[in-house]
Amino acid sequence: MFFKITGNEWGKYDDLTFDPEEKINEFNYEKFIPKHLLKNVDTESDNFKQHIKWLNFTTKTKYEQHKKTQDEFKAVMPILAQLTEEEMEIFVHLAKSKNRNLNTHAQRSMDMIDEACSDRLKTELAKISEDESFAAKNRYMLDNKRMKYADKQKMPIKASRVKDLLRNQHLVRAAIEDEVNTYTTFQENTQFENGVLTYLNEAAYGDMRMLLKDIGISNKTIRFNNVSDMIKVKDSKIHDSDDNF
Repeated sequence: MFFKITGNEWGKYDDLTFDPEEKINEFNYEKFIPKHLLKNVDTESDNFKQHIKWLNFTTKTKYEQHKKTQDEFKAVMPILAQLTEEEMEIFVHLAKSKNRNLNTHAQRSMDMIDEACSDRLKTELAKISEDESFAAKNRYMLDNKRMKYADKQKMPIKASRVKDLLRNQHLVRAAIEDEVNTYTTFQENTQFENGVLTYLNEAAYGDMRMLLKDIGISNKTIRFNNVSDMIKVKDSKIHDSDDNF
């Protein structure tokens, strides 16, 4: 039934991992909009960027259109299950002939009225917003579903943003260290590294002991402040005010 109505198999894109078809965005709009139309347009304005976002939302790739058709077909499946074979053929004929209506003006008017009275757009926008927010919070999904297929050539950085990045590099560096899992904390805290090496040095024997000796790892080179050292430092204090020195 799905093939008779749409002309495509239900599982046509089941093996597709990532949609390869390109859509318009703020980085590649020159490929979709003729140059003579962009001459008198301020491409840096907020209105233009909002228009590009709207075009990106309203246009569908073949894969996106197929998924949308699947969702619409699922909504009518309970009704189709109650039809006889003859009634299904009549339904298919109705669905195919609807887009070939001779009275196109009246059909467009009815479509506009249906669109104005429907909450489909709000529902779709809310779903996209929810999916994007979840993807941004889910590191695995963000890396394997989005960033893995990101093409850096399609996302150039503007010169103005580079200037801001260099001007506020201390803020950017601090944000990266807070938001991205890096080894900066361990690099600044040598006690963590020395603690791991101390555990290795105390547990090693045989060939591993010879290897540690060859590369110069010993108790003297990887000084680690353990609990006993802290107790000795605390006992060596005479007054409470010694902590200030």
